[in-house]
Amino acid sequence: MKLPYNLSQNPYEAATKFITTNELPISYLDQVANFIITNTQGATVGASQQTSGPDAWGTENRYRPGDAPAPTTSLPPAPKMLPQKDYLNILVARPPAIEKKILELNAELIKSGSKDVALNPEETKILAGVRQFLEAVVVKKSSSPVDGGLELVIKLVTQWPYKDRMPGLDLLRLLVVSPDAASFSHRDQNIIDVFLAGATETDSPAENHVMMAVRGFGNLFETAEGRRVALANFDKISSTVKTFVASTNRNLLVAISTLFINYAVLFTSELSTDTSFEHVLSCLDVLTKIIEKQKDSEVVYRALVALGTLLTLDDEAKGAARDVYDVKALVGRVSGATVDKRIKEIGKEVVGLL
Repeated sequence: MKLPYNLSQNPYEAATKFITTNELPISYLDQVANFIITNTQGATVGASQQTSGPDAWGTENRYRPGDAPAPTTSLPPAPKMLPQKDYLNILVARPPAIEKKILELNAELIKSGSKDVALNPEETKILAGVRQFLEAVVVKKSSSPVDGGLELVIKLVTQWPYKDRMPGLDLLRLLVVSPDAASFSHRDQNIIDVFLAGATETDSPAENHVMMAVRGFGNLFETAEGRRVALANFDKISSTVKTFVASTNRNLLVAISTLFINYAVLFTSELSTDTSFEHVLSCLDVLTKIIEKQKDSEVVYRALVALGTLLTLDDEAKGAARDVYDVKALVGRVSGATVDKRIKEIGKEVVGLL
């Protein structure tokens, strides 16, 4: 993977952004930071192109905490991480693999006699254009999606059999970095409604479907249009997400924690004027439950970053964290039970803000 870095950046901040973008465990932080420090000694200029990450379909073997030896290099103390200032996305994907899966499912629909929802030859050409668009420009957040591409993907998400919607949701969570897709509206439905209809139509939603929808919600923060939609639909999104805080699906939990990091960044930004205290309380409620219930270090770390960022908002947020959610005791328990020093350090920052 290429690792983007400017000499003006703090190595730890660049390493953290690389790790979060590529959904890597935070236990890699020292190793990545040391790589930056070692490989930029004596350099005077430099910035590399942002990388694409591992397969979003989960076909690659993912690292689990404890699988790799701890780095032994001695490094200077990590800088403070709070408040988080940058929005995070989850754009790692393999568009050709998604297209291939859709075509396989489409052939099965035609074979079973479901030609009314199957893609016709013209739509398969549009699908190829969507794939090419995503391969070429999605990381650049282009505002020029393929003509008819969004409508086609919405068809996959809302009209295909529920069990076959995963690849359509995967495409949609990538397309929403386009302002046009983020601003979609049709018959009083916006892009949030499309995600929810596609992912939660059944009484027992598939968690991987929900995971893709939550990734899409998080990716909306890449554009001003998307942030407006995410803020206007906060209650709708939050009420859906909070039902999954006890899940054992790591990818879903990482997506949820990342989404609330983005809300925390938005709420604490100078541009945010519509933040209500009820929004902050709802975030605190979800985040403290995640921190209390989950054991995965990456999930907990991201939740702590979101929580700590919210505490920088104002005294009212700090008071709620202290008096309603007893955050100091919660963070103490979590920090005491982990060997991950990143959690211990971010925990100290959170407690210090109280």
